Amino acid sequence: MFILAHARGGDWSEVTEDCLSQIRGQAAAASLGFIFITDHLTPHFTDIVEALQSQTGVLSWSGTVGIGICATGVEYVDEPAMVVMLADLPTGSFSLFDSLAAAGDSKAQLNGADINTAVVYGSPENHQLHEQVTQLAAITETGFVLGGVASSRSGAILYPAMLGEAGIAGVAFSNKVPLASRLSQGCMPIGEPHRVTACDHNIVRTLDHKPALQVMQEEMGELLSRDMNRASGQIFAGLPVSGSDTSEYLVRNLMGIDHENGLIAVGDMMTEGQSFMFCRRDAASARTDLERMVTELRDSLDEPARGGLYFTCLGRGESLFGRRNEEMTIIRNILGDVPLAGFFANGEISHNRLYGYTGVLSLFV
Repeated sequence: MFILAHARGGDWSEVTEDCLSQIRGQAAAASLGFIFITDHLTPHFTDIVEALQSQTGVLSWSGTVGIGICATGVEYVDEPAMVVMLADLPTGSFSLFDSLAAAGDSKAQLNGADINTAVVYGSPENHQLHEQVTQLAAITETGFVLGGVASSRSGAILYPAMLGEAGIAGVAFSNKVPLASRLSQGCMPIGEPHRVTACDHNIVRTLDHKPALQVMQEEMGELLSRDMNRASGQIFAGLPVSGSDTSEYLVRNLMGIDHENGLIAVGDMMTEGQSFMFCRRDAASARTDLERMVTELRDSLDEPARGGLYFTCLGRGESLFGRRNEEMTIIRNILGDVPLAGFFANGEISHNRLYGYTGVLSLFV
């Protein structure tokens, strides 16, 4: 059983009461609550959780803050709002953690069972987050974690860590809580993958022994090649993930170009011999990729999902899909009214790495 509530309002008490009114009388069997609030409510995060604990009887809560949050078919951005999802999970099947060390100790809280997977929230100020995500994934049975980096203009909160120095928090699950997950890149590859044949730090000099800028212009097409300012918001670097059997790739910004020498600068370190491709990001390609991802995930399940979590990039939502609620409406149209909760992140976590511009959908089955 998964129960969803979401609301907007003038202040934290009004929003909290609205959500409580939607779930009263249904929370008795719940054992875990997910909570995501917009950063307008950040100063009252503790007050909100205490009210939810008192009124629902659910003591275990996990969540964070975002400039925007999302629920089934709806998005709240830059306004006071919150989404709550209650889950009835087996006793001893989950364990909250407020640091990487605490996550490693979760086995004792899972009745001796191994950690199957974990939902994790990271602080944007945590410079070791990438390494910690990799370490956390390594201690799970599946090698898989999912989540997002908090986004806030008034300080990141990772519950239950709150403002702890660890910079990572979340909830670990045993195999009694199966999760199925996929990600949408928000981009579509253009052309075939290339090989980096000369580079210097984040500067790509040649691809397939041809000037990198020349290759980029050939693949972009004449229209975008004539307007590089327009291209900068649509064309990105795609770095295929080695060993992936799902065509995964990391999307990175193109930081600059050198017309005279035919060079391009990428928002990541390059190495000779690695795969490299160009991707286009616009509303049409983002919709196509999101529909593909959700459909594949739905069709992979043996039975309908009970609930889910969705972590999407701040650069998606209305700014990418053209209107408010469109991204979540696409998901609902394919999944149906499955309870979903999540937030707009500063970076998305899937498998064992950090992504950007992606949407990470995970379903409880």
